Formats: sequence, structure tokens, C-alpha cells
Amino acid sequence: MTKKPHLGLLLPAWILPGSGHFLMGERLKGFTIFAVINGLWIIGALLSDFEAISKAFHPYLVWLGAGCGATPLIGILFDPASENLLQGIQSVNTYKDVGQYNDSGVQMVCFAGLLNVMVLLDIADRVLDPCGRKESESQQNETHGLPAERK
Repeated sequence: MTKKPHLGLLLPAWILPGSGHFLMGERLKGFTIFAVINGLWIIGALLSDFEAISKAFHPYLVWLGAGCGATPLIGILFDPASENLLQGIQSVNTYKDVGQYNDSGVQMVCFAGLLNVMVLLDIADRVLDPCGRKESESQQNETHGLPAERK
């Protein structure tokens, strides 16, 4: 049973990816969104040794991952990679052993955040124009000579 979407679903959907669709009654889609977005975020954080969620290492890219809501708050508040940060010339001479998959991890975290923003836009689209897709499909069918769907 699907529930009518409303803008109040945007906050839970941002805090916990997939929860907006889950609350609308689309449980499978909500669980899939939850698994994919949080999986990407966790795997990316692990591949980058938590540098992808560190404001010290990536002061701008960390905000792309913040699209995942509450999950990145862990990295923003606690910053587990900050203990690896070396200051000044010491960082140039000593910190040369960046992990092989560090950049891939950073990209996965950023992609997870942007993907959740797309999910939020999907919910907002359903709220602001719940019939828009069906009307545009029936108009396209009429222009192509296909019969319109009956209500």
C-alpha cells in the first residue's frame, strides 16, 4: 500500500537514505536505496582509510559525501583520519604511501552523497507533481497515435 508522498519525507530520507521511499510504502525500493547508498559510502570510507570523510584531507569533497545525511556526520564530527595528518614539510617527505584505492574510495563516497541527492529529488518530484508523469505519457501516446490509458 503506497502512501501519498509529502515534503516531510525529505528529512528522514536525507538522514537515512531509502527511508523516504520506505515510508511511502515502497519497501523494496527503499531497502535497495539504503543498501546501495550506505554500502557505497562505507566501502568508500574504508578504501580511503577514512580520508574521504575527513575535512582535513578533503575540505571540499567531504560535503559531497554529506548528501548521505547522518552517516557522514560520523566523519565530520569525529574525523577518524585526522590522526594520519602530518603538518607542513613533514607531510611531503613522510606521507608518500597513499593507499592504492584511496581515490576510488573518495569517488565512491562522493557518488553516494550525490546519489542520495537524486533520491531526494525523486521524492520532491513526486510531491510537487504527482500526476505529471502519467499526464505526459498519455500526451505522448496521443501524439503517436496510441490510445490513452483509461482511469
